[in-house]
Order: sequence, then structure tokens, then C-alpha cells
Amino acid sequence: MDTVTTRKISFQHELHEIHTVGTELSVTVTAKASVVREWLSSRLYFRQQYVRRKRLVCNRCNERFEMEIDVESKLGELLKFIQKKKGRMHDRAPKVWVEPVLPRCQHCGRENSVEPLIADTKRKDINWLFLLLAQMLGCCTVKQLKYFCKHTNSHRTGAKDRLVYSTYMGLCKQLLPELFGSCS
Repeated sequence: MDTVTTRKISFQHELHEIHTVGTELSVTVTAKASVVREWLSSRLYFRQQYVRRKRLVCNRCNERFEMEIDVESKLGELLKFIQKKKGRMHDRAPKVWVEPVLPRCQHCGRENSVEPLIADTKRKDINWLFLLLAQMLGCCTVKQLKYFCKHTNSHRTGAKDRLVYSTYMGLCKQLLPELFGSCS
């Protein structure tokens, strides 16, 4: 069984490399995303992970806890949403992305009160995959979104809804280049 390690290569090249090695392989990834800033590792790696975790905090009771996400089901939901709304977005994120409906707190039970812990996180350590799949990229500040767009060579000026849209599409393009290759 061959091992492929993540290197400073583009996502598309990495996928090509994985397919040429064979179907049964293990992917060794040392970082949570990849060695290249703001570039995700292959989708195969995330299928093997199955569940991604992120620390969250309740705005009301200040309790902290972890939330788990099933990568494949959340990605399927996101793709259905994008396919349904893509024609009407016009390079602007829909309101549900800019102002996401937040989960219910496990401790106090209040709805729409739990946010990811990203305020004190260094921009290079933000878990972009979790925020994409939980559809919480709207919780990021404009500065954090501009940072992502800078490191993925996306246009990074404009209103927050345009930055959120660019971030969603940039992450989707990395995960599924065959579906989002021509998206802006």
C-alpha cells in the first residue's frame, strides 16, 4: 500500500496524484487542512476522517463544548443548496450564509446562540472546513474573510456578502474542483 503525503502542491494536482497511485491507499496528512495556507487536503482524507470537530461557545451561558459534523452529509446538503440558489446569487452570499442560523446550546437550551470559537484564533489556524460544512462562515469577521481570499488568490475587496460568497465558492472549488472549476 502506497502512502501519499501532503506537500506544497495545488489541490487538483494532489487529486491527480492520488488517482494515479491506486484505489487502496492511505493518505498521511500532518496538518488539519494542509501544508499550504488555506488549501484543503483531498476529499478522500475527509471521508476517512468521517467526522470533524470544532469547539463552540454559547453567547448566553458562556459554556464551551464540541460539535461534530458528518462531512459527507453536510457536504451533500451544501451542494444541494448551492445548486438550487446559484443562479440567483450574483456573486453575493444569501442572507442565511452572511447571518447564519446558529445551533441550539446543549447546556442552556437557547436557540441561535452558539458560535464557533474563532475570535481569539489566529487567522492561519481557523478551521475553514468546519465553518464551510456548518455553514458558519458568516461568523467570521471581514478581516478573517479577506485573509482567506488573499491566500486563495480570490478578489478580496467589497462588502461582507461578497467575501462570504468568495470564501464558500473557494472552499467548494478546492473540495470538488470537477463541479466548481468554472465558478468565481
